[in-house]
Amino acid sequence: MRLCLILVSLTMSRLTAADYPLATPGPFQTTTTEVADFLVYHPVTMAGSSPLLTWSNPAFFDSWSFEKLLRLQASYGMIVVASHSTRTASGDDAIAGVDLMLGENSNPASQFFGKIAEDAVGAFGHSQGGSGTVNAVFNDPRIRCTAPLHPAAGLRYPTMKRDNGPMLIITGQSDLFSSAKFCEAKVYDYQSGSTILAVRKGSGHYAPVSVLGGDAAYEHYVTAWFLRHLGARDDLETEFTVKLKVDSNFSKVLSK
Repeated sequence: MRLCLILVSLTMSRLTAADYPLATPGPFQTTTTEVADFLVYHPVTMAGSSPLLTWSNPAFFDSWSFEKLLRLQASYGMIVVASHSTRTASGDDAIAGVDLMLGENSNPASQFFGKIAEDAVGAFGHSQGGSGTVNAVFNDPRIRCTAPLHPAAGLRYPTMKRDNGPMLIITGQSDLFSSAKFCEAKVYDYQSGSTILAVRKGSGHYAPVSVLGGDAAYEHYVTAWFLRHLGARDDLETEFTVKLKVDSNFSKVLSK
């Protein structure tokens, strides 16, 4: 079953940077630094007040497997703290990443001292890491913006709707683990704030995995989402109010 789903992801149409320009690396050269049990993607030269993103892995792939997606965020000036764990559904790893990096931000001996905008924290992840993203934002108000990709097992269902800040949910039309119906009923419907659910046409569960080829549509919209809401890029608002809504590479887009 897993092999079939991977093959679906690999054989669907590939889009180019001409279609999705923010899938092309941004102006910052990037590098990685190991900090405690996390891998941090960041610009080589960091400006002060950079947004912080915390990443959660799925069950079968570690953070290196999402190299292109994570490094892409850093190339646009953001700092990404990525858990090495493949048991991330609880959201605890995402929150631990925030704790770690905000601690580094206040440590004069750290290269990240004074480099993080503590009011611009986001979270994203894939599969159980997507669920971990949802769980984390329900439990940590420091997280202001999220992008759960194909959220699947491990959701801790809330008892009521809540405004968890802007949330972009992306799943695949051919995903058997994280169907559009599941994402709408169990994630989208529980959000009372600004939320988008986008269903990638022909996409299987493993479409965003960089080592399997990745997908320019995911990379573009995730980057645009965080730049828009954490990076003060108001010019990117039309990516979601106009472009995504008419994007023929998505079979369904809901927004509120």
